[in-house]
Amino acid sequence: MTEGDKQFKQLKAENTADLDFEKFFRVAKEELLELSKKTKTEEDKSSDNLFGTTLIVLVETEKTIKVAYVGNGAVWHIRGNFDEFPSAYPFPWNAVNLFNPHSVSEEGREALYRLISDNPNDYNECIPTVIEMEKDSQQGDIFMICSDGIYSEDQRNIFMHREKGVLVQYEKSMQKFFEGLKLFFETKKYSNEELDQALNRYLADIKPDLDDDATLGVLITKTALEYQMQKRNKNR
Repeated sequence: MTEGDKQFKQLKAENTADLDFEKFFRVAKEELLELSKKTKTEEDKSSDNLFGTTLIVLVETEKTIKVAYVGNGAVWHIRGNFDEFPSAYPFPWNAVNLFNPHSVSEEGREALYRLISDNPNDYNECIPTVIEMEKDSQQGDIFMICSDGIYSEDQRNIFMHREKGVLVQYEKSMQKFFEGLKLFFETKKYSNEELDQALNRYLADIKPDLDDDATLGVLITKTALEYQMQKRNKNR
């Protein structure tokens, strides 16, 4: 067991209210450095950033949600009543992306300045942005975290329209996610297995349009599950 393994194991047993995210991300970088030493070829050794990646951590406590991240991607915060909006709103207005990418523009493309990488000379790059919020006690909260292959603010397409001026392309990947999430809440029981199946269907649906890796995770609070269940029972 490496020192990093020990620290991760200890982290799971600690009080999450006192979680030191900066230490956690530093341990993740050290683990990546160890992996890099074992797997890099002679040809790869000229690069200190071959394993550069985004890292997103989401932690639920009794009263709060904590988010920490470096890189790019998305952390969507969605209220439990997201599926009650008219069809004119395929993006419910109570769903927002909290993730402000750590990226700069280089030659027309985004380049990360904060990330987890195998660069042994820079530990400041893995200091995360941390957000903490109180959980919603009425509708509950749903979180979707994902890599930039699915959504990232620094990759939104902007184009000019002859009459309407500057337009931002609508993200079909997120529209399809909200549609899939709504279908999940129409299932008979809200199990982890059914959620996994719903997410796999969603990934298969957007796969033809992907141009990068697509990783995601979903957290649904107990209050959001209870809100959806009560609504479903009321509509029977």
